[in-house]
Amino acid sequence: MVALAIPPGNKPLDGNGLLMGPRASEELTSVNNSMEKPLSEGMASDVEPLSSKCDGEAVEKEVILDPEEARYHKLCDTLCPRALFYFTTQNPFRKRMIKIVKSKMFDQTVLLLILVNCLFLAMDSKEPNFVDTPRGQILSYVEYVFTVAFVVEMLCKIVCLGFVFGRNTYLRDGWNGMDFTVVMLGLLPLVAGGILPSVSALRTVRVLRPLRTMTRVEGMRKLVVTLLRSLPMLMDVCVLVSFMFLLFGIVGVILFSGKLRNRCYIPLNTENVTVWEVQEILSNTTGLLKEMVVFNKHVAFANITWEMPEGQEDIVCAAPMSEEYPSKSLATNGRACPKFESDGYLVQGFCHKYQNPNYDITSYDNIGRAWLTIFQCISLEGWVDVMYWAQDGVSKWVWIYFLIMIVFVSFFAVNLMLAVLYVKFTEPEELMPEDPMAPPETPPQEAPAEKPEDEVAVTSFQLSPLTKFCHELQAKPQFEMTTMILIVLNTITMASEYHGMPNALSSVLEYINYMLAVYFLGEMIVKMKGLGIRVYVKDRMNVFDALVVFFSMVEIVSNQITGGSGGSLSVLRTFRLLRVFKLARSWKQLNDIIRTIFKSLASIAYLSLILLLFMFIFALLGMQLFGYALEFCDGYPPGAAPICPEGESCPKHRDCYAPCTEADLSINSGWMEWPEEGAVGLCVKYPIDYSNSTRFESLDSEVDVDQFEYLARLGKVYVPRHNFDDIFWSIVTIFQILTGENWNSVMYDGIRGTSDLASLYFLLLVVIGNYIILNLFLAILLDNFGGGNDDDEEEEEAEKEAEEKKNAGAQELGESNHSTISREDGGRENKTPDKRLPRKRPSELSMQGVSLVPSDISGPESPIPESPEGPQHFKQGPEGNSSKTCGTNSMRSGSRGDGMSVPRTAAGGIGLAQITSLVRKKKIKLEGNALFCFSPENPIRKVCAEMVQHKKFEFIIIVLICVSSIILAVDSPNLDQDGGLKLALDMLDKIFVVLFSVEMVLKIITTGFAKGKTAYLKNSWNILDFCIVLIGLVGWIGIGGGNLSALRALRTFRALRPIRVASRAEGMKVVVNALFQAIPGIANVVLVCFLFYLIFGILGLNLFMGKYYFCMDEDTGEPLDPDSLFDPMISPLDAIDYNWTFRVPITKDFCENNGTNEITIIYPYPSQKPTVHILTKWKNPDDYNFDNIAASMFALFEMATLEGWLDVMYSGIDSVGVDIGPVENHNKWSALFFLFFIVVGSFFVMNLFVGVTIDKFNEMKEKQEGQSVFLTEEQRSWVNIQKMMIGIRPTRSTIVPDGLLREVLYHLTTHENFDMFIMSCILLNVVVMSLNHVDETEMWDTSLTWANNVFTLVFTMEAVFKLIALFPRQYFRDNWNNFDFVVVVLSLFSMAISFASSGLNIPGLNMLRIFRVARIFRLIPKAKGLRTLFHTLMVSLPALANVGSVLFLFFFIFSVMGMNLFGKVKHQDFLTRQANYEDFASSLLVLFRMSTGEDWNGIMHDCMIRTNCWTVTNKTSIYYKQYFDPNVPELEAFLENDKNGKVNRCSVDPWGIASMLFHLMFVTMCAFVMLNLVIAVILENFQKSTEGEEATVSRDHFRRYQEVWSTFDPHSTQYIAAGKLTEMIAELDPPLGTRNLPHQSSTDIQNIIMSVDIPNHNGKVHFYETLHALAGRVAGMPLPEDEEVKIRSKIKDKLPTFANEKDLPKYTAAHFYAALYVQAAVRGYLARYYMRMEEEELVEGGTG
Repeated sequence: MVALAIPPGNKPLDGNGLLMGPRASEELTSVNNSMEKPLSEGMASDVEPLSSKCDGEAVEKEVILDPEEARYHKLCDTLCPRALFYFTTQNPFRKRMIKIVKSKMFDQTVLLLILVNCLFLAMDSKEPNFVDTPRGQILSYVEYVFTVAFVVEMLCKIVCLGFVFGRNTYLRDGWNGMDFTVVMLGLLPLVAGGILPSVSALRTVRVLRPLRTMTRVEGMRKLVVTLLRSLPMLMDVCVLVSFMFLLFGIVGVILFSGKLRNRCYIPLNTENVTVWEVQEILSNTTGLLKEMVVFNKHVAFANITWEMPEGQEDIVCAAPMSEEYPSKSLATNGRACPKFESDGYLVQGFCHKYQNPNYDITSYDNIGRAWLTIFQCISLEGWVDVMYWAQDGVSKWVWIYFLIMIVFVSFFAVNLMLAVLYVKFTEPEELMPEDPMAPPETPPQEAPAEKPEDEVAVTSFQLSPLTKFCHELQAKPQFEMTTMILIVLNTITMASEYHGMPNALSSVLEYINYMLAVYFLGEMIVKMKGLGIRVYVKDRMNVFDALVVFFSMVEIVSNQITGGSGGSLSVLRTFRLLRVFKLARSWKQLNDIIRTIFKSLASIAYLSLILLLFMFIFALLGMQLFGYALEFCDGYPPGAAPICPEGESCPKHRDCYAPCTEADLSINSGWMEWPEEGAVGLCVKYPIDYSNSTRFESLDSEVDVDQFEYLARLGKVYVPRHNFDDIFWSIVTIFQILTGENWNSVMYDGIRGTSDLASLYFLLLVVIGNYIILNLFLAILLDNFGGGNDDDEEEEEAEKEAEEKKNAGAQELGESNHSTISREDGGRENKTPDKRLPRKRPSELSMQGVSLVPSDISGPESPIPESPEGPQHFKQGPEGNSSKTCGTNSMRSGSRGDGMSVPRTAAGGIGLAQITSLVRKKKIKLEGNALFCFSPENPIRKVCAEMVQHKKFEFIIIVLICVSSIILAVDSPNLDQDGGLKLALDMLDKIFVVLFSVEMVLKIITTGFAKGKTAYLKNSWNILDFCIVLIGLVGWIGIGGGNLSALRALRTFRALRPIRVASRAEGMKVVVNALFQAIPGIANVVLVCFLFYLIFGILGLNLFMGKYYFCMDEDTGEPLDPDSLFDPMISPLDAIDYNWTFRVPITKDFCENNGTNEITIIYPYPSQKPTVHILTKWKNPDDYNFDNIAASMFALFEMATLEGWLDVMYSGIDSVGVDIGPVENHNKWSALFFLFFIVVGSFFVMNLFVGVTIDKFNEMKEKQEGQSVFLTEEQRSWVNIQKMMIGIRPTRSTIVPDGLLREVLYHLTTHENFDMFIMSCILLNVVVMSLNHVDETEMWDTSLTWANNVFTLVFTMEAVFKLIALFPRQYFRDNWNNFDFVVVVLSLFSMAISFASSGLNIPGLNMLRIFRVARIFRLIPKAKGLRTLFHTLMVSLPALANVGSVLFLFFFIFSVMGMNLFGKVKHQDFLTRQANYEDFASSLLVLFRMSTGEDWNGIMHDCMIRTNCWTVTNKTSIYYKQYFDPNVPELEAFLENDKNGKVNRCSVDPWGIASMLFHLMFVTMCAFVMLNLVIAVILENFQKSTEGEEATVSRDHFRRYQEVWSTFDPHSTQYIAAGKLTEMIAELDPPLGTRNLPHQSSTDIQNIIMSVDIPNHNGKVHFYETLHALAGRVAGMPLPEDEEVKIRSKIKDKLPTFANEKDLPKYTAAHFYAALYVQAAVRGYLARYYMRMEEEELVEGGTG
């Protein structure tokens, strides 16, 4: 018998399982303490019985219980009294179930079952006839076992917990509800398999069960709780994104509906119809084709046969339309169809309906397709293709639509998801309720202190001489330095390998590797011997070194055994490279980043498990939905389909067959040809398998009476590399979708392989995986970067405190709870050890002030200490009287009469006015002799100084820079070099070079050149100006001769000229300074990236060096496919005796064929396939390989940007060996290398750019904010409330008009129900506008038109009613009324135009209809979530304008540079007529495209072209517009001339270095750094917005205050009578007022007024003073003086001004009401006194 004791640390429970009160807890504790005494002492009799309520009945239980019974009764505390209306807790069966279910073994068994079930689910397949295979049959039987097991589990839990009625029953738990659903869905195929269709796909839902275990793992629990807590805010973001989807969707349908399906066709002359004829033959212009003037005849449209010219399938057109034939109107802003060759003549093409791009999926034909297309665009994958199609089909100006959509939806709205997750992740974790079932926590016992490594005693009697020698050797710095040098040497040695290196060099490197391995082995032995094994293994780096040495020895031994070829074991050498991270121990900044990485590993490890589980679930679901369904017969004749005829031994993926007839069997031995598709096939007779009805119906083959069908096999089916055929490829495909690379292509294949509903799967996968789970990676990194230096600061502070104790002795600490700040230590806070203020996270720092907006007040350079008496108190006016309340008096001291004058800077975007509002510079003091000849008294120097310091000087320079920049943008390399415009631009450029040279000379004469403190070159911005001017002068001198390519590259640097504007614009200067401050951190991140890429690069060398080569068909440029090349196309019967000896592997020797580079394939009889002659070339991929370390690292960098990494991975998977051609899926496990690199090199390392940029951003804010980092939470909240208060202003309220009609309309339009009616109309109007679709019937179109007209009339009547009621003066005072009026006018105008046009197609009419969509903006103020996010956008705009201005500056510079460097490069795969650098506008658009990551590397590689890139421009030559290699004989007869010669369209340098540096710099600076500043701004302002909504005094309270104030001050005078204060407070919501309080009384209002100091201005109170006082009463806190000065300087402009201090109000509203109360009391007393006197007089008169 034992006592029922309360576990330590757990709160006691009463009989109901509830927490006891303090007194009951104490009593129970005392009782249990008494139980611990021996029973022989007679203490057991003192124990009082306790109540234990289990079955709904109060049963008295003795405390002294059997241990088993005690545990059981504790289990019953949380269970319902009666399960299933029958089983009580004392029922033996339920009792047994309770003990089973509540045991740990039960949960572990169920978890094991789930994991095993997942394993079997992964073994499942959708392979044809899989159920008949042994594995399929085993899986079907095992399915029954698992179903029964999970049903038993469910029944056990139901008996234990109860089903649904009662507390804590089975279905009351969400996880159990999920289990119940999964089990029931699993039972459906078994119970109703013959009735219901197959629902086997739903079984995969059961893999969600492992999610239950997450709450028991601390790291996973935090991540799951973060996701769950963020769901409400994520829903707000989804609402905002849906709002934008609706907006852009409706606009897209209006603009692009039916426009993307048009392609260029030509009309054909047939035997019966002649649609065109030759009218006139023109002269021979090209020597190739005689151009004819073709006359198009009037022919009925239905009788015309249209044919699409070759290569037009993916090119959209806009005019002329085929419906208007024979009209040839080419007037369009889109792409007009050119003339095409037909029968030797050039015939005009016409736009004809074809299908939309991407298999008719990408379109704006209806709102559903539009939303799908928009989602693809905002994912930044394939959006440029959609934009280019829209430009061709509608207008080149549609880039505005896509630019706005990308910026506001993809850059802003989607990044709000990151902001939400980051804010929630960095919030302090809420206290979780203690689990009464948790075992008692035992306090950790401190391990005995161990001696550090350097304190190990080394004495002569303990150690042998060898051990002592080893110990002394390993402790020497020279030993460690030697090891470091050899690590670097080892790295260089391993990186020196390259494909094709001489055998001698390979042997040398191998011997060096052996020697280094021996040294590292010796190092390990020395350390082990000198330190001892126990001390050696304490250092994890030593353990890691030992493992590396072990693997190195294994590799060396394997090489010796295998004769020098270690095979895959050679990659073990790469692990030795990880030693380079030991260098980080002596590099603090690098050490900080690596420490951040390792700090993140724990959380990322848990997140990786969640990600793997997520991928596994979707992979299983993908296998069920799309397994073996993604197989297509693209490129084969129409009607071809993947089938398996009866009697054939078909592969897993069925071949493609085309229908044929019985007659085809007798023609050419059954061989059929399809010349257009280049396909051949043998027609064969097959019996029909009617069991496969789906397959049979897919073909239109001939069926004879004997039930045979005739099919011709065409070849292998096309199976995309992304597929869901097995669990491995399914997971790889899921991973591909998570990276965003070509995820839309997977979706397109899924849709055309199944149905349109497949898009839901992919959308859900992208949203959850990409936008939520992967954003947690960033949130973890940002959180760890925020606290990155905590450990260092704590160590420094500990050392400082220890030093102080050593010098000053022991001191008494902890006497004050407030931290003191000393000036001597530069602002470091001296904290007491018991209460330390931690370094704030970025989430906390971002509460303070602004960052990328020029600050109104710069904080003091040195902190201001608090007073010795305690916290700083507010001071009132110059007198310095302390205040009893916070805020009010400080506002009064902030009046303009206090002498404070603070300059203010605009916080908006960058404009000329802001640029010229420069900070006043101190007058330059002339010192020394400038240029050794101009003394300070020199008149020339004085004149120069006056000019430089003149207020108009900088303005003139800014104007010159702007004009010069415009000229740079116009000066395209494709301009006519002899034209007047080009000559004028060159002349203007020279003039600007002279002017900027004059500016430079004036400044040099004024300040001196290099000598002196204020010399010209002592300013970094002047150095930049000097270099730019010098480049301009050199370029000027170089004009007229020399190398044109070198001159073009030199003139490129003129593009740096606009960067000078950054030094003269405050907003841009702040951002540029932030970038400069981030450079050291970014450099460290670049170094970390370099180290990781070096490690993976060397690993790639060992795996794939020389293995990417393939045999290319020079005619097509495609690799040879051995399966199609050696396929004889014979029947199954012939294949039995067929001679297959001609089939050989494709190798280098086979491809080059003894140097002829031509192969011939002759197919043996009976194959009728013609002999194949192919010109071949053995080559490496142009854009990537692993043949040397430079190429390897460059390929890895491109992969890390998630562009083109799939091609690299698939080439690695197909690689076989050196000089052996690729074989598809030869080694699929090679994909693990690439997947692991993407996780490490992209998800983690590349995101360090985001972390370090935002970290530096927050550090800069911290410096700008001075000591704000040391404010308490309450003080920061009060500062933020006051900052929100600055944006509040009184509003004018509408006044009830005179006149009956106006009054009625006024009350009607201002009524809440009327507003709801208008909102409902807006929603209905939006729904109606979204119902438009392409090819809609005339009745449907008319109905929608009239519905829109009705809504327009409703909104017109609303505007008319408001105008009549309010008159224009009051009506147009409201911004929303102005917005409504503009929309109504434009809607009426478009309606009038529509009626007037009578169905005619008027250009621009759709643009007017777009304005109707703008009405949905009126929904924003009605939704709180939308309002918060929209407010985030509004407050972000100033800072985003500054970031955007610098971003545009970079875009401008790179555009001009790209235009000069690559403006003439040949069009290729990625450089096209729409994406190029040929002019400034195209360059900007290409750069914006690359900033989104869209094929930036493809453009870079296209700009590196060096072959087949010279073209002939002589129109009379037969080589006109043909391309050749440089220095070929065909080009010798021509001079280099743009008009009549040859033109170099190659890269500017032979190695493509210029393209590589240009694009790498742009991607790094703009995509990785500048766009991350956008994320930083969004994070900061989102935090401010959420804090503003959740603050003690929120924006809602301020809005209510505005509304109430306007009722008392309708004319916005900012004053109301002090006597109205009680009425106003009664109308304000708590905590500012008393509205809707349950027991509201005048006493509450009186207490509020008497507790605040509201200045009384002659019987009136002021708007801001009243608001500040009421808010300060609730949230006010004493602030340090420097913070108070900053807030006061910002608020003072909102306060009343006074001529002098004597005019300051001396009394407050409290005085006013006190006087009223006294006056009322006196009057009451006097009234009672007079009444008593009158009564006494009456009494006396009556007695008298």
